[in-house]
Amino acid sequence: MRKALVIEDNASEAADYTAVLRSMGYECDMAHAGDIGYSMLVNGDYDVAIVDQVLPGMDGETIVRNARRNGIKTIIICASNHVGKAERLEVVRAGADHYIEKPVSADELISYVTALVRRVGVEQSVIAYRSIVVNKSERTAFYKNQDLKLKGQAFDFLVLLLDNQGRFVPTKRILKEICPGAKTLGVDAVRQAKMRLSERLEACGAGNVIETKKGVGYAIL
Repeated sequence: MRKALVIEDNASEAADYTAVLRSMGYECDMAHAGDIGYSMLVNGDYDVAIVDQVLPGMDGETIVRNARRNGIKTIIICASNHVGKAERLEVVRAGADHYIEKPVSADELISYVTALVRRVGVEQSVIAYRSIVVNKSERTAFYKNQDLKLKGQAFDFLVLLLDNQGRFVPTKRILKEICPGAKTLGVDAVRQAKMRLSERLEACGAGNVIETKKGVGYAIL
């Protein structure tokens, strides 16, 4: 399992970041002081770190600079309530991969982590779309940290739609890829999988995010 570190002295914000990262399939550690967090960062072999700029013990910029000097390759995202242009430049020059302004929404954090992990070429088993996070290898799906509890074809249907964001997936392809043993049911098998998926998404508050176009297929909005 991939590992993430959150260095943040605000307990509520740290808990929020940790919840999002765990929903993305990360094993998470947390530190509320800069010097403790830095020690964990250089010794912990983390894939991603979220680092507050203003911390007791050691500030975020110093953590980043020292980590890079010691050859730490962890993706580091710094966060702060005060993001001036000069401050952003200094932290990026120190070696941060990105700098975001608080408050940081779950969608923002998911997007930045996903994009940065993809950029450095780490294998992606996690798909994120708006507030939906799917871990393909662990076969888990969450909406705003709520477990969608998807199984079987409903889970596979969601993965197929997320893998094809922005375009309709033909019913024949869905039938072939997620319902190979249900050929006698034909399109009814696809409709049933879609219905189960829609019910779970709506029950968790995601609403109707799946669009059906007759004769074309299905897409996620």
